[in-house]
Amino acid sequence: MGTAVTDGFSLAGGGYWVMMDADLSHRPQDLPKLLVALSDADIVVGSRYIDGGSVVNWPLRRRIASRGASAVGRVIVGLQVRDLTSGFGGFRRRWMEPLLPSLNPKGFKLLLEILAKSRGARVTEVPITFVDRQSGKSKASASEALVFLRLCFELRGQRRPPVRND
Repeated sequence: MGTAVTDGFSLAGGGYWVMMDADLSHRPQDLPKLLVALSDADIVVGSRYIDGGSVVNWPLRRRIASRGASAVGRVIVGLQVRDLTSGFGGFRRRWMEPLLPSLNPKGFKLLLEILAKSRGARVTEVPITFVDRQSGKSKASASEALVFLRLCFELRGQRRPPVRND
């Protein structure tokens, strides 16, 4: 999935790029908040875990796993973002274009890699409501958790600023 997103970014036009789930777990009505926030940020994360954010219809084990992964990522990689497992984000094209060649998406946590490699970026979170999908299955699994943990350790020492095209 991460490769599909980066391929989409490399073909995208416009000044802002957005990543979101196509199954409507990320509500289209939350999109304007991301776009408004991009007027003062390079990266905007749609967050379930800041004031005003929420999750609808998730079992307790999924909530714990998601919050736990974000906490682990913050500690290991050294990031401040509360929702590192969010798949809903907005990005300034001029920030992301120079970063694209360095991205090596593993699993489905592309946001973690983008943030880890974006030292110096103006990053903000906006509250969103995440609604569990009506059909289909989550990609979350024990093997994906191991991929995430390994990625955290790989990214720990890779924080570097991309070249800016201002």
